Amino acid sequence: MANVITTYRFRLYPTKTQGLLMEEALETCRRLYNDLLAETSEKQLNFYQKQPPSLRGKLVTSTSRPSTRRSSRTST
Repeated sequence: MANVITTYRFRLYPTKTQGLLMEEALETCRRLYNDLLAETSEKQLNFYQKQPPSLRGKLVTSTSRPSTRRSSRTST
């Protein structure tokens, strides 16, 4: 049996006071988000600036290790 998801849409008609309170709440959320985003960006920037010059701008995905796989070729 398939699940049926029902959705409802409501339109708000806030009073002037309620509208101001909602705007204030949204402004607080926006400032908090932007402050946290800036803080995260600063930490990432500082991390990359602390990298040795030879690694700056390069993505390091693995360490260089000698291969332990045996060659599939057989000598004749």
